[in-house]
Formats: sequence, C-alpha cells, structure tokens
Amino acid sequence: MTGRWTGILLSLVVVIGTLWLAATGDLDLYVHPRYFTFTLVMAGIGGIVSLAALLFLPGREESGEAHEADEATARTQTHASPFLRVGGRLLVLAAATAGTLVLPPATLSPAIAGSRELNAASATETEVDAAQLAGSDGSTFTVKDWASLLRQGMPEQFFTGKAVEVTGFVLATESDDTFYLARYLITHCAIDAQPVGVPVHWPGWREELRPDGWLSLAGAFDSNPSTSADAPIVLIPTDSEQVEEPDDPYVY
Repeated sequence: MTGRWTGILLSLVVVIGTLWLAATGDLDLYVHPRYFTFTLVMAGIGGIVSLAALLFLPGREESGEAHEADEATARTQTHASPFLRVGGRLLVLAAATAGTLVLPPATLSPAIAGSRELNAASATETEVDAAQLAGSDGSTFTVKDWASLLRQGMPEQFFTGKAVEVTGFVLATESDDTFYLARYLITHCAIDAQPVGVPVHWPGWREELRPDGWLSLAGAFDSNPSTSADAPIVLIPTDSEQVEEPDDPYVY
C-alpha cells in the first residue's frame, strides 16, 4: 500500500464518517447547524473525487517512473522497511476508522472551558442584538442570551427580579461564593467553541457541587451580595437539580 492510496482511503473514511454523523443526527456536535448543507456538499464532492482517484489513477505497474524510484529506494533500505511502512499505514487507517466510525461521537469536555476566555464570543453581540433580546420573553433565554445581555452593559434595574431557568455545567471561579453556569457557544464548528455563562451566587458551592457537572437552575438576578467575586449581578437560585449532559449541550 503506497502513501497515495493511504491518503485516498483516509479521505473516504472522513467522508463516510461525516455522512454517518449527519444520518444519525450527531453532526451538530461538531458543526454549527447553519453549515450542515455546506459540510454535506463538500463531503459529497470529496467522496466523488476520492472514488475517481481509486478507479482511474494508474497503478504501480502502470507507472514506470514510480517503479524505478521504488527500486532505487529499496536498494538503500533493509528488507524489513517495506513491511514497516505498510504496517504503519494500516495502523493509521485503523486508527482513523476507529476514531471516525467506531467510537461514539464525543462532546467538548467542560474541563477545558477554564483554558478558554469566558464570554468572549457573547461580547461580539451588537447593541441591536442586545436590544432585541431585551424586548423578548426571557423565559426561553439560554445562558448565552443572558450572558450577552450582561456583557452589553444593560442597567442593573433591567435584571433585578428577572426570572431565570437555565441549564449548563459548573465552571469554577476563585470565589467560594460564586461560580458560572456555562455552555459552549459554537460559531462555526467545535474547534472555535467558547464558553459563555452567567454568574451564580451559591455560598459554599464547592462542598455541594462538582466542577464541570451539569446543573439546572431556577431563580432570579440580583445584586451580588458577595465581595469576593467580580460579577456585580448574579443569579440567585431558588431551585436546583443536578442533571445529565443534554443530547445537544451547545448553544448557537
């Protein structure tokens, strides 16, 4: 098996994996829904090109130059080298196949959220977006919507007493009284995901909650009674439930 065939087969594995994710409804774990059509079209083109390469590219026996190059290379290598090369390429193919087609789709781990800037993506919302959110029914807002409003500098009076029902994972802070309830915001694909979240006032939360665990909260916003946190406005929960990670853990 030459490097050329290995590359073609790897391309086919990726194409089949992409189509399989779309068929099983798991493509949104890796790609923003608005790019589904583009992703599937490109996967289709990639599959056609890869199949055409398998069918129409000349084999080793049809390429005299490749054959002469192989003979020259073989004179400088041990007899075991071809077996090592083939074995390595088969190993790469096996790993790619297992990672793409065998292992179940995986979401981004909440544990890596601490290494990415919190609410950086929501800060790109425009004033028009914030105004539209401010005039909408907050009962359907996600942590991304509330985080956007908080970062846009809405007055404290706007938030005070606002009823909130949100679900996310616990993102630890240095404060013993405050953590963030967060989710990943997907702008294009999982590679560019950024955590967005709302600050939650919960004295002694470290003793009751597991960092990175998922939580559903109901409550209302109010001024932060804690002086150990930077957030001036926090969610003060009146009801909470530890839950499993949702089937679609992202916000868009």
